[in-house]
Amino acid sequence: MKLVRASEHDPRPVDLPIFTGAVAMARLTEGVSEQTQVALVRFAAGARTMRHTHTFEQILLVSEGEGLVTAGDQRFLVHPGDVVVIPPGEAHVHGGTEASGMAHYSITPPGSTEVLE
Repeated sequence: MKLVRASEHDPRPVDLPIFTGAVAMARLTEGVSEQTQVALVRFAAGARTMRHTHTFEQILLVSEGEGLVTAGDQRFLVHPGDVVVIPPGEAHVHGGTEASGMAHYSITPPGSTEVLE
């Protein structure tokens, strides 16, 4: 068994093609688990992912702020404690609202991500 304390990992600014705006991330299980990836992702107000898909199911556990998750014609305003389950292949976007930043834990198995925009 291994214990990872999120409080001991400071999210660091990232500049990845999947994000727009100010985003910081801490990969909590990197080097700890080969089967499950857990990352704490913090979006500033107005920051978000680009529209993208995954080859795997993604679970988002909202931990701070207010955010927006969209997929097709679905649009959810999310708050701490909310859990979003995104099936493989579903094009989606997630991030902060224009007025609020948002943080979530992204929980996924290994696989690939394709940015669509």
